[in-house]
Amino acid sequence: MEKLASRSSLNFVRETQVLNKLKKWEGMLAAIHAVLDDADEKKLENEFVGKWVSKLHDLAFDVDDLLDEFAAEAQRRREPDQKKKKKKKRSKVIRKFLPSISGFRFNSEMDSKIEQVSGRLQQLIEERNVLGLGETVAGKGKSLKKPTTSLVNEATIWGRDKDKDAVMELLRMEEGERENNGRKRFNVVSITGMGGIGKTSLAQLVYNDESLSSEFSFKAWVSLGGDFDPEAITRTILDGSPRGGEDLNFLQLKLKEKLLGKKFLIVLDDVWTHRYTDWTLLCNPLEFGAPGSRIIVTTRLQDVAKMVGTPAGDQGYALRQLEYDDCLSVFLYHALDASNFDVHPGLEEYGKAIVRKCRGLPLAAKVIGGLLRGEHNVDVWQEVLRSSLWESSVVKTNILPALMLSYDHLPSHLKLCFAYCAVFPKGYVFDEEELVLLWMAEGFLQQQPKNNSKHPKELGHEYFRVLISRSFFEQSGANTASQYVMHDMISDLARFVSSGICSNLDDSHCDESRVRHLAFAQRYYDSWLRFGILEKTKQLRTFLPVGLSQHSNSYYLSTKVVHDFVPKLKRLRVLSFARYKVKELPDTIGGLKHLRMLNLSFTDIATLPESTGKLFNLQTLLLKGCRELSTLPLSLGDLINLECLDVRGASKLSEIPIEVLNLPMLKFLPVFMVSAAENGIAISKLSKFNPLQGSFLIEGLHNVLNARYAELVGLKAKKAIGGLVFDWSGDPDDSSRDETIDFQVLESLEPHVDVLGVKIHSYGGSKLPGWMGDSSFSNLMTLSFVHCQRITSLPHLGQLASLKKLVIVECSNLVGFPTNLPSLNELCIRGCQAIILQASNVYDGNVVLPSLVTCRIERIAGLVTLDETFLQDLPTLENLEIRGCPNLECLWYGTSNPAHPISLTSLAVLDCASLVSLTGFELETLLPRSLETLKIRACHHLKKLASHFDNLTSLSVLHILDCSNLASFSSSSGGGELPGGLQELAIQGCGSLESLPVVPHGHNARLEKLTIEMPVSLKQPWIPKGEFPESLKYIEITKWTSLLLQRLQQSKLPQLTRLVMGDSPDVQSTPDLYQWNLLLSTPSAALTELHIWGCENLTSLPDQAMQTLTSLRSLYIFGCGNLELLTHGGRGLPSSLDFLLVDECPALRQPISEWRLYTLTSLHQLTIIGPNPATDMVSSLPDDDDGGGGSRLLLLPPSLTHLTVVGFKNLRSISSGGILFSGEKTCVEMN
Repeated sequence: MEKLASRSSLNFVRETQVLNKLKKWEGMLAAIHAVLDDADEKKLENEFVGKWVSKLHDLAFDVDDLLDEFAAEAQRRREPDQKKKKKKKRSKVIRKFLPSISGFRFNSEMDSKIEQVSGRLQQLIEERNVLGLGETVAGKGKSLKKPTTSLVNEATIWGRDKDKDAVMELLRMEEGERENNGRKRFNVVSITGMGGIGKTSLAQLVYNDESLSSEFSFKAWVSLGGDFDPEAITRTILDGSPRGGEDLNFLQLKLKEKLLGKKFLIVLDDVWTHRYTDWTLLCNPLEFGAPGSRIIVTTRLQDVAKMVGTPAGDQGYALRQLEYDDCLSVFLYHALDASNFDVHPGLEEYGKAIVRKCRGLPLAAKVIGGLLRGEHNVDVWQEVLRSSLWESSVVKTNILPALMLSYDHLPSHLKLCFAYCAVFPKGYVFDEEELVLLWMAEGFLQQQPKNNSKHPKELGHEYFRVLISRSFFEQSGANTASQYVMHDMISDLARFVSSGICSNLDDSHCDESRVRHLAFAQRYYDSWLRFGILEKTKQLRTFLPVGLSQHSNSYYLSTKVVHDFVPKLKRLRVLSFARYKVKELPDTIGGLKHLRMLNLSFTDIATLPESTGKLFNLQTLLLKGCRELSTLPLSLGDLINLECLDVRGASKLSEIPIEVLNLPMLKFLPVFMVSAAENGIAISKLSKFNPLQGSFLIEGLHNVLNARYAELVGLKAKKAIGGLVFDWSGDPDDSSRDETIDFQVLESLEPHVDVLGVKIHSYGGSKLPGWMGDSSFSNLMTLSFVHCQRITSLPHLGQLASLKKLVIVECSNLVGFPTNLPSLNELCIRGCQAIILQASNVYDGNVVLPSLVTCRIERIAGLVTLDETFLQDLPTLENLEIRGCPNLECLWYGTSNPAHPISLTSLAVLDCASLVSLTGFELETLLPRSLETLKIRACHHLKKLASHFDNLTSLSVLHILDCSNLASFSSSSGGGELPGGLQELAIQGCGSLESLPVVPHGHNARLEKLTIEMPVSLKQPWIPKGEFPESLKYIEITKWTSLLLQRLQQSKLPQLTRLVMGDSPDVQSTPDLYQWNLLLSTPSAALTELHIWGCENLTSLPDQAMQTLTSLRSLYIFGCGNLELLTHGGRGLPSSLDFLLVDECPALRQPISEWRLYTLTSLHQLTIIGPNPATDMVSSLPDDDDGGGGSRLLLLPPSLTHLTVVGFKNLRSISSGGILFSGEKTCVEMN
């Protein structure tokens, strides 16, 4: 009913005499809302309740559509008819009656729809009573969480030893080692993580550790999982029972007596409360325990961990998913009561695939393993693998309630936002901003009473952070701060609670008649056939293609989808063609009157149709990366609800119409282009634009020839801008550029003092304004100068107390860089040929950069070595990268007192052709022991490295690439021994090496990735000392030898997932086929990717061994000049294959029809690149000329989605599928 609260809508419904009818809905909706919590709980067990909830969802969408139609009609009637021109009197008379006729028709249709909705509401109320749904107090429903105890069977827990050690270390940490939290008696250690990840099991392991028995004289375990009741918790700590008749005061006095002077350990398992007052009330008697007492709290909520912990938040432990092998052990124990598949080898392929679906969640592995316990039929295991996890009643009874508990504790507005995430395919990496805009478009970000001053977008970011804190979203990687992903189980939970309203095109279980939100993974060519099943689906609200590869924008979409199908989806709120090669939109796009978000980013769109201006409800228009976009229609000025317009990267767009800037709701405009018209006066129009938040780029400042126009912008008053980019474009050395004007313009664009980042690009002045170093900019964290060719010095920046990052790029006349920057932790200097890095930059003899952590120096021709004193003034430096400095001879010269920073952990020297030595000509041993990563590439004068690599005990990554004159790893005759903790080693393009270092070996070795290109100058064949370490997951060796193959065969490699065998003329199939089979049977358990290239003597694949590779997903065969047979002996390739590539095998003569491709039931992508005899046989697809009247190439697996054929020189026709390219390269979409 919120949508009717606006004055315009309310007046409209009064005018149309339907207000009384709509008021009847309030009571009905209230009656239904009261039983929603009970319905959500009971739908797990009662399918009729589930159907009732589904009908309620459908009705909610129809009501929302109806109210939107009221709002749209109200808007239409308010719009003045200014564009109509006077015509003949008769036309005027006709038009005079048109509005009333239109209004009558609208009122009649609305009246009918309202009656239908009222009837459906009444029916739902009646069904509610039949189903016995009752009212529950919000948040007080029956807990689905079973109580836990402190007892544990340690033999059934795998992979938590390190986690246990980490928590034990936190428990034993002395008070002085922690941030003082104001408590004198006890500290709290929190264990956080998503549901089912094993928090309780970890707490049980710690609680029962024998070494703690002597440390704590009193221990207690309290299982919560529901309300946080201080009285019940206190009673449980006292006597183990939560029930009794005493009041809280009496109980706390008794507990005080019991704990007085005793060192205690108390576990509070599964805490949900946010009420700090309840927490402090519980803690009162605990303050009387002995110092060193501890409380362990397990929780899914990061907010709880913050509440119970120290202000610094340093006492928590975030529990992660199990490693694959440990998860497999859990599954095997519960499914087969075994540690491997030796007794049931036929189940191995399916069992391992099932464990991969569990994605490290021990609860899932345990429950699904229990489901299959005693069941050894391969068909049953295969069915479990293929089916949705929620189809099993056992899973519904165990896993789902555990995860549902997290969902049940969400407020209703967050439940709605989370359920919408079911629209994303599993594994999809989404951006925070992207999801917030989608929520806003769907109307999920309605104002709450206490947040009535916040913009919906701000609310969306708050909601997002809450879902992160409750473990619904997890960061997709260490270097992706704004990108997130959902665990597969969480994704399944979202799909379950969304009740079928979210789907993708590959979901075989969805009911198209109910789907409202559609997202689908983009394919290189999306033909109309893929969307045909939705032709009768008119109620879609979301049409969202998602590129699983964020770096590709070369997808193709059928014109019929764009011009015929989508315009008929009249209820759309979200429409995206992002990353498709769409060149134009149909005029009928203006008929999508409910549309809130239109995303055309990275398309080939050149302009928008004028009808875009009819999308009165449009809030977000994304045109990011549209390089062909040259103009925006003036009709965009009619989009009175537009809040966000993003045209970043639209390089051909020269200006944004003033009409757009005047839009009343526009708050998010990341970029503004200043046109050359009237000396750049357009910039002054920004004076009326008040962005709400985010970064703001002003392009084309070289067009501003009057600084007064820039002053009128009034940036100093625009507090909400977080970051600013000032871009002059063009060449700053252009003689026509007036550096005085550039200076005056930049001086006039002084931002608000709260700005967080400023970037100056292509500035033509020789000096910078004083505001840049002013102490009032105390929040400024990032400062960048790019392509500012005329500046010779930077202002004094020492007063910028928060400056963390300084970037200086292509400032060719800049001589020095500022010093005395107390907070700077990242410095990047690139392409500044005149800059001097030496001791003279030291400021008053003090440490100039006391907080610097990362330093990148690139393309400085004058750099010969880093000054010793300069390096000593970087006491906190951890990461140093020097790239493209052609005259660099060494990093620093060693002395009796090492000049290197003692904290350095990562060192990279790349593309420095003159480098002779790292640390001086004689003293090669002065690399810091703290070094963890060392990367050297394309340093062609380098002849030797450090003498004693084994002293670098912290080294985990070593890359030596393309150092053509490197002869030795040490000054001795041997290759040197590498430290045992090394995890990644790569040596490639070092043809002069006479010996290779000793690779870590033995049970304690940690090496996971090994990449070696055998140097041609080796004095003797290289083989590892002992067996290859069992820890290896990735092996890539170029120029294999028979000795190396034998050593590989002797090694146990249970974790090897990727094997690359390249450029190996010594490797043959005959007479050494047995050797091949033996080799590939070694890593068969885990191997998922196999590359075979450049094996000139290989004539056939070792298909006997191939059959043992039951986990193999990708097979690459490339450049094997004598390969004739892909399969033989009636055997095929592994049925688990998802990807197969065959390229540059000119002798391949076995007909493609004999490759037994139809047996590859998991194959999605097949690429065959000729020419060779096999491809020359094919004249058509499918191949009708097989001599037997059949179509051999029709025998492809139904799973195939991408078929790419290249170099089929006799191919004349394709009679099935859709063609992406014609001619030599053809991609066929198989359906």
